[in-house]
Amino acid sequence: MCHTVRGQGGVLGPDLSTIALSRGPAALRDSLLEPGAQHPSEYRMVRISGVGTDAVRGIVLNDDPFWIEIRDARGTVRTFKKGGALRVDREPTASLMPSYGGLGEESLVDLVAYLSTLRAAR
Repeated sequence: MCHTVRGQGGVLGPDLSTIALSRGPAALRDSLLEPGAQHPSEYRMVRISGVGTDAVRGIVLNDDPFWIEIRDARGTVRTFKKGGALRVDREPTASLMPSYGGLGEESLVDLVAYLSTLRAAR
């Protein structure tokens, strides 16, 4: 599970406990179909390469002149020292969240209806 709702869930995505206070049904649907189009700035993605292994993608947790810390798709926090061969590419429209376009219309409508009820933590 990636998101938190009412204190339950994961750490990869934003807390959705009050998502309906800031997004209407159309915006919620759009976010499910194109997750990277309007995600919060604190969930910005990067691709890190040149570290002697395959490229790593993740959400930036900390970024200073010397180090960058990310959380990858498995939820693992990884820290890289900047400089040398390290390459950090920003991915402004990327998201760890998959598109829910293949979910089917009825299930998509049900999910938007559920998210539309999330107005306050209980």
